[in-house]
Amino acid sequence: MEILGIVPARSGSTGVKHKNVRDLAGQPLMSYTIEAAKRSGLSRVILSTDSDEYSEIGRRYGAEVPFLRPAEFASVDAKAISVIRHAIEFFDQEENWRPDAVMYLQPTSPFRRSERIDEAIKVMNSNPNTDSVISVREITEHPYYMFEPHSDELLKPYVEMENRPERRQDLPDFYTLNDNILMSRTDYLMHPENENGLIINLNNFVPVYITESEFIDINSERDFLWAEFLMGQQAR
Repeated sequence: MEILGIVPARSGSTGVKHKNVRDLAGQPLMSYTIEAAKRSGLSRVILSTDSDEYSEIGRRYGAEVPFLRPAEFASVDAKAISVIRHAIEFFDQEENWRPDAVMYLQPTSPFRRSERIDEAIKVMNSNPNTDSVISVREITEHPYYMFEPHSDELLKPYVEMENRPERRQDLPDFYTLNDNILMSRTDYLMHPENENGLIINLNNFVPVYITESEFIDINSERDFLWAEFLMGQQAR
């Protein structure tokens, strides 16, 4: 099975300026994702960027940079599905090559492990009728104890029910999705009806269970500080 790993890294990040190449424990943030991907069983690992500077950094850590992403796919409003379809169409036209599936490896998950990527590949191989594989983690805030606005500044339970469990051990298991692992088959990604859709099929996916540390996704200064602290702990 041919699987293309795409590391998306546009230069105009908004939440944290230039976060994709910002130093994290001595390396550019996106280098951790590239290195994990290169150690995995992915067929190819490319960097999809609109920046010459980012391209140079990507190549330094082993990623292919076969093109510069067009501006229309590098704006703040650009969708992930457009980035992926652009890459698939590029290889189809320029190399007459089309992967069987694509893994979208956002560089904001620096604790992603190559072993987890390989696990996802194995899961997809074992489930030929599944469109997608997604990482999940058990929730910490349970929906049975979430509330939504009601009226007169009051809140009402998000889940209406009788005999609401009081003890945590009596609550049913719930899981939340994460961007650590996002992989879908090319047939799903390139389907005409999915031109503006999601890169994963929420109605037909298999989960990969990840740990709390792997779940970290950097989108703020606080996230950066937390990631730096954890990497410092791991280095001891």
